Amino acid sequence: LAHAEHRVLLLDADMRKPRAHEVLSAPIAPGLSNLLVGNAKASEAIQNTPTQGLWLVTAGTLPPNPAELLGSKRFKDFTAFLMQYFDWVIIDTPPGKTMLSINALSAADEVIITLQAERPALEGVNDLIKFTNDIVFRYNSDLKIRGILPTMHKKHTKHSTGVVQKA
Repeated sequence: LAHAEHRVLLLDADMRKPRAHEVLSAPIAPGLSNLLVGNAKASEAIQNTPTQGLWLVTAGTLPPNPAELLGSKRFKDFTAFLMQYFDWVIIDTPPGKTMLSINALSAADEVIITLQAERPALEGVNDLIKFTNDIVFRYNSDLKIRGILPTMHKKHTKHSTGVVQKA
């Protein structure tokens, strides 16, 4: 998206095992948790990355109560604020059906389900779609599934290609 000249912000909402700061060689703090508890301003938490058009908000200092922070009005207000300045705000949540994911999806407009191109992952996609639909019903009627993004796809194997085609 950034290479297509969109303004993109990656928001690392995985406050248990964050990785975005490692992948993008950025300091972990100040970040999202610092901002949500009032110890940092947005201008301090939003970091440039080496990729033009891509910015990052790291997870921040690992808090004892990450689900509570992501379930807060302040988190929803912050994501709405970000949408004024970025074409895309990508909220990276922890894998699985956790309270962190529920709270992050409650503040989102769309979700892209990532899928490892392996059969066990394909079998879990229906469960993730049901999980997302439950969030739509209970917490966020505006949330829409945008699509499924295959990861770890090995084009040269029939198995991997078959999983991608079925997704």
